[in-house]
Amino acid sequence: MSLAGMVFFHVIIILSILLVASLIVNLHIKKVLAEKTAHLNATLNALPDMLFEIDALGNCIDYKAPSNADICIHSSSFTGRNISEVLSSEVLQLAKSMMEDTLKYGTKTGESFPITYPAGKIRWFEISMSVKASQHLGNTCFIVLVRDITARKEAELALKKSEERFRFAAMAGQIGLWDYDSVTGEASVVYNYNGIEYPNHLSAGDFQKLVHPEDLRIVQAAFKEYFEGKRNVFDILCRIDTKKIGWQWMMIIGLAVEKDKEGKVLKVAGYLRNFTNEKKSQETLMRAKISAEASSQAKSEFIANMSHEIRTPLNAILGLGGILLHSGVNSKQYDYLQKIQYSAENLLNIVNDILDFSSSDANRLVLQEARFDLYELINKTSGILFNSIKSKGLRFDINLSTELPLFYSGDPGRITQVLMNLLGNAVKFTEKGSICLSAALIESSEQDALLQFVIEDTGIGISPEQMSRLFQPFSQGDPGIARTFGGTGLGLVISKNLVEKMGGSIGLESRPGEGSSFTFTIRLRQADNLQDTNTGASLSGATAVLLLKDRGMQMHVKRLLSMLGIHDTVETMAAVDETCTPDFLFYQSGTEYDSPLLQMSCSPAKAIAVGTFETHHQDLLQLIYPFGLTQLYSIMTGPEPMAHTTGSEASQNILVVDDNEINLMVAEECIKNAGHRTDRAFSGQEALDKLKHQAYDIIFMDLHMPVMDGLETSGKIRELQLSARPVIIALTADIDESIKNKALNTWFDDYLTKPFEPERLSAIIHKWGSIRKVHHLDIPAVLKRLTGNYDTYLDLLEMFVENNGSFMENLQSALEKKAYTEAALICHTMKGLAGNIGANSLYQAAGAAVNELRAAAGSGLSDRILASLSEEFGKVYETAASLAEATGPAVNSVSTPGRDELEDLISLAERNDFEAFERFKNARVSLMAFYEPEQVKILGEAIAKMDWKHAVSLAEAMKGSKAR
Repeated sequence: MSLAGMVFFHVIIILSILLVASLIVNLHIKKVLAEKTAHLNATLNALPDMLFEIDALGNCIDYKAPSNADICIHSSSFTGRNISEVLSSEVLQLAKSMMEDTLKYGTKTGESFPITYPAGKIRWFEISMSVKASQHLGNTCFIVLVRDITARKEAELALKKSEERFRFAAMAGQIGLWDYDSVTGEASVVYNYNGIEYPNHLSAGDFQKLVHPEDLRIVQAAFKEYFEGKRNVFDILCRIDTKKIGWQWMMIIGLAVEKDKEGKVLKVAGYLRNFTNEKKSQETLMRAKISAEASSQAKSEFIANMSHEIRTPLNAILGLGGILLHSGVNSKQYDYLQKIQYSAENLLNIVNDILDFSSSDANRLVLQEARFDLYELINKTSGILFNSIKSKGLRFDINLSTELPLFYSGDPGRITQVLMNLLGNAVKFTEKGSICLSAALIESSEQDALLQFVIEDTGIGISPEQMSRLFQPFSQGDPGIARTFGGTGLGLVISKNLVEKMGGSIGLESRPGEGSSFTFTIRLRQADNLQDTNTGASLSGATAVLLLKDRGMQMHVKRLLSMLGIHDTVETMAAVDETCTPDFLFYQSGTEYDSPLLQMSCSPAKAIAVGTFETHHQDLLQLIYPFGLTQLYSIMTGPEPMAHTTGSEASQNILVVDDNEINLMVAEECIKNAGHRTDRAFSGQEALDKLKHQAYDIIFMDLHMPVMDGLETSGKIRELQLSARPVIIALTADIDESIKNKALNTWFDDYLTKPFEPERLSAIIHKWGSIRKVHHLDIPAVLKRLTGNYDTYLDLLEMFVENNGSFMENLQSALEKKAYTEAALICHTMKGLAGNIGANSLYQAAGAAVNELRAAAGSGLSDRILASLSEEFGKVYETAASLAEATGPAVNSVSTPGRDELEDLISLAERNDFEAFERFKNARVSLMAFYEPEQVKILGEAIAKMDWKHAVSLAEAMKGSKAR
C-alpha cells in the first residue's frame, strides 16, 4: 500500500473513532438532558403553581400546570393565545403593569388578584414574573409563575373578620387588650372607645407615666410580685390618665403567655376594663352601707336603752310586789298585788317580744348549741302555764311519740320560746274545752332529726281572712283581739322566724268557733341518748316497783330507769307481794295505787308519785309526766324530805352596788330572805371605799351608773390588794349579748338580768358560795375561759374523774419499768388536764415531774417530786369527784366528748360556710379541754385559711380519736 493509501486509511480510522466518540458523547448528553428534563418536569409537577412563558406582546408561548391542580386548564386554552383574550380587564391591567416593572427591575413578585368562576366561586392567585431573553424569537420573553392562594386568602380574611369582631366586642364590653414584653420593655395597648386612645406601642416608662401617682407604687409592686412568681394572676385596680376624659379607674388583668426554660415570665398579655362606674357605685353603696349601719346601730342602742329604762322600774315593781305578797297582807291586798304582778309580767313579755322581733328583723338572732333533754323541756314549759290552764278549768293533754328520743342538740331556750308563744295563745284564746300538745319524730338520720309539734285547742278559732294576716308583724288577725285579749301581735312572727332559722316551718288549721291547730317542725342535731350509767353504788342494781296504769307513762319510766342502770322492775301488785323489799315505788296519782297503805307495804322503799298536770297535788315526791332523766335522777337520789339550806353555814356577806334606791331595796330584801348578810353602795367610788374596810364574799354590780360605771368599778376592785378575791356578778337590766360577753370577758364572774326572780338570785348566790368553799381548783379562772358556762365546767370535772382515777398507778408502773419517756408523757397529759380544770398546784407539780424526767437522763423521779405530785393529785381528784357527784349521774355516752362541736364544724366546712370561723371561736375552749391543744390549733389554722377539705379531714380524725 502506498504511503498516500496508508495515510488515507489512518485518517479514515481516526475519523471513525471521532465519529463514534461523538455519537457516544451525544448519546450521553441526550441522556443527561433527558434526566434533567425529567427532574425539571417532576419538580414543576410537584409545585402547586402554573408556569407561563409570554412574549413582550402578551402572547403565550408555553404553559405548564401541575397535574393535581383543581384549577388546571388544558394547554390549548392558553398556548398561542394573547393574555388579553383570557384575562379580565382588571387582571390584564395588573399583568401589563407587572411586565413594565419586570423590564425595569428584572423581577416582580407578590401581586395578588381574584378571579370569579362561572359558578360564582372566587379564587385568589398570586403572580410573580421575571425577564427571559428569547434568541429564538429575537425579542424579550417573560416567565410568569401563578400560585393559587385561595386558602391563605380566606384564612387571612377570616382572621381579619375575627379580629374585627373581637375589636367590636372589646369596644362593646368596654375592655382593652394589652401585652408587655419584659425583655424589650415594650407594651402595646388597644383601647379605643369613649375617647380613650393610646399609641400602639408604649415603653414601660411611658405606661407608668399614665398611672396616677398615688397608685404607681401599688402597680409597680404588683408587677414585681407577678414576675417574681409570688402571684398566680396579675390583677390590679388603679387610676389611669385617659388624656381626653381624665383619670379613670381601670381593672388590669394579665397572665403569662411566654416563659423561659426556668419558668421565668417573659411576656404577659391580658385585658383592662374601665371600672370607674363600678367604683363610683361601690363608693355610693359603701356610704349607704355605713349610713344604714349607723342607723341600725342607733336603732339597736335606742332599743337597748329603752329596754334598760323599762326593765329597771319593772324590776322594782316585780321585786317589791313579790316581797309584799309574802309579807302577811290581807286577802284584798293579796288580790291587788297579784294583779300588779300579772300586769308587770305582761309588760315584761311585751318588752321581750319587741326586742326579739328587733333582733330577728335585723338578722341578729343567733341560735345556741347545747345538748338538752326534750322531755324535761316540755315538762318545764308546760309547768309554767299550768296554773293558767287550771284556773280556766281546761283539760291539758300531752301526747309524745314512743319513738321520740330524749336527747337532742340545739337551742332549748328558743324551742321553749316557740312552745310558750303557741301554748300561751292556746290558753289565752280558749275559754272551755281542752288544749293538747303532741310531739313526734318525722325524719331521722345519723346527723339530725326532724321533729313535729302540734298544739291543738278548742278556742275561738280563726277565719281564713284572719289567717292571711296572722304571721305579719303587729297583726292579730282581728283588730278587736288586741282590745279583748291584749298582746303585741309579735309572738307568731317571732315564732315563725325562730322555726325557720331552726330549719323547719310553721302552719295553721282553724275553723271559727271550733278551735285551732298550730303545727311546726324543727330540725335538730342528733345527740347520743344515754346507754349505760356510771352512778356507782347509788342506783346501779337497785330495784323498783312500777304501779302505773297509763301505758305510755309506764314505758317512759322503764326507759329512764334502764338508762340509770335499773333493769329489775316489778309491774303488778301480785309480783310486789312475792318480791323482796324494793328500793323505789313509782305509783300513779289519782288511781287506786295512790294509797298510803300501799306505800307503807313497800316500806322502806322511796315512794314517788307520777302524775299528769290534771292529777297534780302537793305530794312531797311527785313527778309530772313527761319528765326528763335529770328530773328523775334528782328526785330518786335527793333528800327525803327536801332540805333547804339556811342558817350561818350557807350565809354569805354580800355587797349590792346600784345608783337606784328601789333596785337596792329589791335586791337587799331578796338576799336577806335567802339568809345572807347584805350591804349597799350607791356608786362605784362608795363600793371601793367600803372594800378597803370590809371583806365581801359576793358583789352584785349594776353596769350603768354615773361617774364610774360597773365595768370601771369592777376593774378597780380587781386592782385592790384584798385578803380574798370577791365574786363580782353583774346585776343589770341590760340584756344585750355583746354587753354580757364584754362583762364576762373582763372583770365579772357571772351575769344576772333585771327583773329577776328571787329563786334565780338565791340559786346564783348558792352556786358561787359553793364555789368559794372549793379548795385546790381555781373555778372562776376556768369559767372565764368557758364564758361563764358552769355546766360545761362540771362536765370537764366528770370527764377528769372518770378517766384519771388510775393516774398514780399508771405513773408508778411506768417508773418501775424505767419507762421514763412514757412516765413523762403521763405527767405531761396530767399537766394539760390540770390546767383545763384550774388545778394550779397540780399543774405545777406535774410540770416539775415532766421537767425532772426529761432532764434526769434515766434516773427517774425524786421522792420529793413524786410525793408532791401524789399529794396534789389526791386533793384535786377528791375535790373534783365530790363536785361531779353533786351534779347528778355521770353518764357514759357512746359519743366522743366534743363530738357535737366537731360535727357542727364538719357540716359547716363541707358547705364552705364562713360561719365556721365564729363557731370554731366559740367551741375552741371546749375542744381544748377534750383534745390535744396542737390538734385544736391545726384545725383552727385550716379553718382560718379556708382549707375546708383539710378542716373536714382533721375534725373527722379528732371525732374518731379517744378524748383525753
